[in-house]
Amino acid sequence: GITLNPSSGIFNFIDTIDVNNYFINVLYLINDVSNTTIYKLTVKPYFNYITGTSIDYGSTGASVVPNTNPQGGYFYLPNYYNDINIDYKFGILSFGSTVIVNQYTIPTVYVYNDISAVYNFNLLMNPKIIYADFIPNDKIYDGTTSVIISSNKLIGVINNDKVYIDNYNATFQIIGPDYNIPLFVYNLTLGGPESYNYILQYDN
Repeated sequence: GITLNPSSGIFNFIDTIDVNNYFINVLYLINDVSNTTIYKLTVKPYFNYITGTSIDYGSTGASVVPNTNPQGGYFYLPNYYNDINIDYKFGILSFGSTVIVNQYTIPTVYVYNDISAVYNFNLLMNPKIIYADFIPNDKIYDGTTSVIISSNKLIGVINNDKVYIDNYNATFQIIGPDYNIPLFVYNLTLGGPESYNYILQYDN
């Protein structure tokens, strides 16, 4: 139910009100002259999600369920996001493995009784950790830690992303002579158009 405070003109809601448009006739007096005004009250459906979520690039099966249980109606995303989808009936947001690294604010719309409400869902997509492996050439002892790398490769790149090791420095950790001397690799950088989706770690 809805009541009106005759002194202040403030509406009070004493019960749960269904989602709908309401038109309320209000009669008021000014200097003993009566006036009638029609107020339109729109009660919107309520829904929300957790405050936000953070997942890593390339994650599969990541999804978020609304905190409130929808009682009919339907959901949709007014904007297009690559590999981000919403379940029409239950409002479950799902995030595929190709959602690129970024911070997103995703307007999510719930429509009930032809009245819509919007919730802005915050998503932080973090870079995926990948690894670099380096193989050195054997060398004849020369009293230095210099090394020539015969090959290197990245481990963990997905989605056929174009990513490569753009730059690095490498030395042996000890002068030797010895077998299986560990490498020290530093100043690594990634290149490639999809490199921003990754954070590099490496095995010496």
